[in-house]
Order: sequence, then C-alpha cells, then structure tokens
Amino acid sequence: MHRNQDETDTLVVRCPAWKSILVLMVAFLLMEHLIGCQTPDRKYRTLSIFFDGVPDPNAPVLNYTGENKTRIEEESTWSFHLPFAERKCDACHSGTFSNALRAEKNLLCATCHTSDQIGGTYIHGPVASGQCYACHHPHKSKLPHLLLAEGPELCIQCHDTETYPQLETHRAEKGDACLECHNPHASENAYLIQ
Repeated sequence: MHRNQDETDTLVVRCPAWKSILVLMVAFLLMEHLIGCQTPDRKYRTLSIFFDGVPDPNAPVLNYTGENKTRIEEESTWSFHLPFAERKCDACHSGTFSNALRAEKNLLCATCHTSDQIGGTYIHGPVASGQCYACHHPHKSKLPHLLLAEGPELCIQCHDTETYPQLETHRAEKGDACLECHNPHASENAYLIQ
C-alpha cells in the first residue's frame, strides 16, 4: 500500500516523539557498546564526548601519603570485589545498569560466600544477620579485604570501650589490633577468640 504525503504527515503528527525515542535508543545502545570493556583512557575519551566533568584517569590525585599519583595508580593499591573488578555487575545487581540487587541486601553475600567458608560455633553478629556491609564495602576499598576502616577504628564503630571487659589483660585497651586475639567472622571459642 502506498501512502500519499498527507497520510504520512498525519502519521508523524500523531506520533511526534517516535523520532526522539528512536534516537535515544540508538544513542543508548551505541554508548553501551562503546563503554563496555574498554581501557580507562578510552572510556574517558568516549564519555567526554557526551558529558562534561568526566574525571580524567590520568589526572594527578593527591593520595593520603601526599604523593601525586594518577587515579589508575592510586586504585592499583586498592582491594576490589571480584565481580566488580571483572565488571560482572549482574552477579549482585539485577542488570548491568541497575542499582537493584538480585537478592535482599542481608542475603546477597551468602549467595557466593557460604557459611561453610566462615565456620565456627560462635558467629559475629553482623555475619550471622548478613550485614557484611557493616565492615566491608561491596565494590572497592583502599584497605585490604574491602574493609571500611582499619584495625580498632573498624571495631569501635559498634563496640565502644565501655562494652569491653574491664580486664587488665584486654589488649584492645592497650591499642593493639583486635584481630590479634579475635576472629572477625566466627570462632569455635566464645568472644570470637582465635
């Protein structure tokens, strides 16, 4: 069937947004393809075409030691959650571009990290309730094991000094690392003693 010019104009008037929707869909698919698996430099160049303010991965970053390093060098000393590092976002998220999680937050870590790996009769409260994020960052950290803070600073976020036993021998009061005596996840001994 052949349409005349008046019929075509009427069709366009009835669906004025179809061109915009088509352009947006093509742009989205093109960006997904271009940004997918690229080096940080190439991703920066691609994103800079479309957006202002994209951080340059080669720009110097003043790190906590006062040395100038590029963002790539800075992050090379970080710890990364393996699915995040491998860009397998859908291991935890509902899709590559989604913030929605595949499971409830308190159940998500247990889909890969099983209780068999943790072991122990006495289990640390956050571990038992699936609140791994109380101590660990889900994506990356400047600290080993994706920790949110170092040593006693992490523990005292929940355990203040008044809850410690008032024993002369309690090493935490002397400033030593809590993990010298305590296991952070589980133990066969009370108080998570190693």
